[in-house]
Amino acid sequence: MILGSTATAGTFRCMFPEFRLVPDVVAQSYLDQAAARLSEAVLLGAYDEAHGNLAAHLIASSPAGISLRLVRQDKTSTYSDKLDDIRQAFCFGASVT
Repeated sequence: MILGSTATAGTFRCMFPEFRLVPDVVAQSYLDQAAARLSEAVLLGAYDEAHGNLAAHLIASSPAGISLRLVRQDKTSTYSDKLDDIRQAFCFGASVT
């Protein structure tokens, strides 16, 4: 993974090209929000993957993502599923908030 604590919209789109039409400022805002909700110290080597998936989930669950049907009716997404898997491995069951 290539995000780390210096994630940019460009590196995010390398991992998640489905968000190529999301403006840089919007993608960076969600990357910053995701970084504030995660701990590199806890997630260790899985931080980049968790960071990318949380940012992707936040974008997908935004009004634009909902209109594109990127989020299920229960407000979960492919990205939140992957994030939950990572969190369970490192945090003993914490879920997407």
